[in-house]
Amino acid sequence: MLLVLFTWFYLFFTLITLGFGLVKITALKPNHFFIHFLLGLVTTTILATIWAIFGRINWEFHIFLIVVQAAVFLFSKEEIKALYSTILKSFYSLSNKTKGFLIVVLLLTLAQSAKASYFVDNETYYVQTIKWLTEFGLVKGLGNLHIFLGQTSGWHILQSVFSFSFFGNCYNDLNGFCLVMATFCSVCFWDSISKKQERHFLVLAIFPIANLALFPFLGSPSPDFAVYMISFFVFYYFLENFKSTSVSDFNLIFILSSFIVFVKITALPILLLPLLLWMLHFKKLASKVLGSYLFGLLVLCLFGIKNAILTGYPFFPSNIVTFDFAYTLPKEVYQFSFNPAKQYDFFISSQEFRKLEPLAIVFKWIFDSKIYSVFNSLLLVLLIGIPIYLKQFLNERKYWMLYLVMMVQCLFLLATSPQYRFFLNYELFFGLVVLAHFIPTRIGILKMSYWSLLPLFFLVLFSQKIKSNFQDNLTFKETTFLFRSMLFPAENSQLKTHFHQTITGNIRYYSPDSSTYIWATGNGKLPCVSDTQIKYLKNKTGYIPQLRTGLLKDGFYSQKSNTP
Repeated sequence: MLLVLFTWFYLFFTLITLGFGLVKITALKPNHFFIHFLLGLVTTTILATIWAIFGRINWEFHIFLIVVQAAVFLFSKEEIKALYSTILKSFYSLSNKTKGFLIVVLLLTLAQSAKASYFVDNETYYVQTIKWLTEFGLVKGLGNLHIFLGQTSGWHILQSVFSFSFFGNCYNDLNGFCLVMATFCSVCFWDSISKKQERHFLVLAIFPIANLALFPFLGSPSPDFAVYMISFFVFYYFLENFKSTSVSDFNLIFILSSFIVFVKITALPILLLPLLLWMLHFKKLASKVLGSYLFGLLVLCLFGIKNAILTGYPFFPSNIVTFDFAYTLPKEVYQFSFNPAKQYDFFISSQEFRKLEPLAIVFKWIFDSKIYSVFNSLLLVLLIGIPIYLKQFLNERKYWMLYLVMMVQCLFLLATSPQYRFFLNYELFFGLVVLAHFIPTRIGILKMSYWSLLPLFFLVLFSQKIKSNFQDNLTFKETTFLFRSMLFPAENSQLKTHFHQTITGNIRYYSPDSSTYIWATGNGKLPCVSDTQIKYLKNKTGYIPQLRTGLLKDGFYSQKSNTP
């Protein structure tokens, strides 16, 4: 915990300073320090992505970041000092009870972040994605080795910066720090609750209750967490600026929305929010938001370049455009991995998908997918119940527009990958909108927030892992919250397996035990891929991964196998 806290101090000063730099470049006028923090996430990710195109994200990049921060500080010394002074004043102005609440959240978040992570995605590709980034950067054709690695997220690029791999591979705590900062931002609004009673303002103040849902995502570099947290504030600013907006606020909403899509392409419909504002205030915005157009173009280019390097498909996982590189993922491998049945196979088999009618698939998705059923059912309740609630209690156009975007998100995911975690941000926000109806007062919100700490204690001290459909195939190391965690964070992988060296063609790789889940790689040495996976894909597609040259940094391609 102490070492994690130490890294968080570095994150704080780095992100606030770089966020300030982006504010100066884009001429934004943020009304809260938290915006500087969010823009710091954006700035660091953009810089790291450009850097990763040419080389590894390691200690060299931190030297570059320090130089950039020094330049920002030298050019705007007094303004940056004033910004940090404002942040300190915001903390000292809080009541003692509120300070105590924030400190408890900090300690619980530190403890949760220092614990072992049991996310399946962490063991299949999160750890390996960050490892490749810190040792080599973006590697050509990496998706040929393990197709999940072709899904490298902007959030993984950002986490690779703050994984501090030169100190050991155990720092995956960016999500925890973001949650603390978001909670800090929220409690700063508590004293203003009695002065401003608009529902979206109350939802922002009640955000700490959402920690109950967000806590399980700490300790691993889950991009889903980033989507939940940042979109929460995008929703707030969309509602705040719906009737009347400024160029600065529109640019902020667009930048954050574009960043969310760069982090997770499944969140693509969120771009409808700035589009709606642009259409509603066309005369005011159309000719004055050149910065947004340029930023959108930059993000689009980086997204395309990143994916083209990793897979040969600039809009991966879509194959709408394909570059004919020597290392481009073969269409046979792509089609096998992304056929419609595969998009649903986390809860039904390919055979069932081909036999069942669409309506039957939807019913199985809702009621027969283990833990997913709870969240899927909640989504169904919201889809049906929110219009009734809005019509009765909150019949405002802006909320209907947000609900419409939620519907588009649902349809988008039903056509691609209908997993509950891809629309949990909408469930959380609208859930808190309804909750704020019943506790609209400052005292009510404070009491609810204080009581929410109790289940967080249980999550930190007693929970071991969140059971999913896949974890029957994985064996995790048996660990609990230990006193050792007070100083040192847990390892970034908890996969219980042994790695053995295997050779296929010209590639020598490290494979987990054959009994391990087929897509799992854990924290194996590079290159790491399951021998079972290679044999499986060879049987299904006829291809095996091979080195392009004798060096890992030069990447991989898929070779047609001549043997059965």
